[in-house]
Amino acid sequence: MLVQFRKRLDDWLDRIRASVIVISYPKSGRTWLRVMIGKGICCHHNLDDQLIFDEHHLARVLRGSHAAPVYTHDGSSNTEGCHYDRLNPDKSAYRAKKVIFMYRDPRDVVVSCYFQASRRKDIFQGNIGEFIRDPHYGIQKILTFYNIWAASKSVPKDFLLLDYADLHQNPRTSLRRVLEFSGIEDVPSPVIQKAVEFSSFESMKKMEKGKYFKSKKLRPGDKDDPESYKVRKGTEGGYRNYLDPKDCQYLEKMIAEMGCGFEGKT
Repeated sequence: MLVQFRKRLDDWLDRIRASVIVISYPKSGRTWLRVMIGKGICCHHNLDDQLIFDEHHLARVLRGSHAAPVYTHDGSSNTEGCHYDRLNPDKSAYRAKKVIFMYRDPRDVVVSCYFQASRRKDIFQGNIGEFIRDPHYGIQKILTFYNIWAASKSVPKDFLLLDYADLHQNPRTSLRRVLEFSGIEDVPSPVIQKAVEFSSFESMKKMEKGKYFKSKKLRPGDKDDPESYKVRKGTEGGYRNYLDPKDCQYLEKMIAEMGCGFEGKT
């Protein structure tokens, strides 16, 4: 309990100090973006790769501007297991911030969350059909989170919607947009290219398996279970490979009934 309290306190202090915050529902590609941004900053400033997950140090390198983004799930983490109707709709705490909001197809998100909760975190013991219907973890929670933020996107000082699909299709352009939005400008194209190559799916898979980072943020739950890795598939539309027709119909039904917040993204 004490460790969790300290972590929440540190996260809260980070958000208070930061000027740029990346907000995402779990399993929306945040670690991929984090490595991409971190590598770009480290490469640009000749820093060790081990600092990629150290936003405190990167912010100091950037002359105290706190332009190195801070990352949060904004109360939606699987570990906390908050019921979907308990998600906080008040985003006034972000009024003076620049927010980068990561969006990913909620159908892929819910399947990826299932493997995180059941294989990495060991916090859910049911099957995938039960998971997608669970009010603490499933599709209702994801859609509620998206809807809250879609309605609140004018609250922050500035807001950038980053689509996981765009990050896949145009990683260099997307990374430059994120860096410039964060106030990190004039990064040479070769540095952008190096950061993109470093954070490619195959590269990150190898780094996770080989424990390249000292940080535990990129570690498998079980090295012999490919579904327990932080970097699992990285595909779009892969949810169909794990769900039966009835489960797929349920997801479509919930999306039609609740909406997805950011229109045209499903």
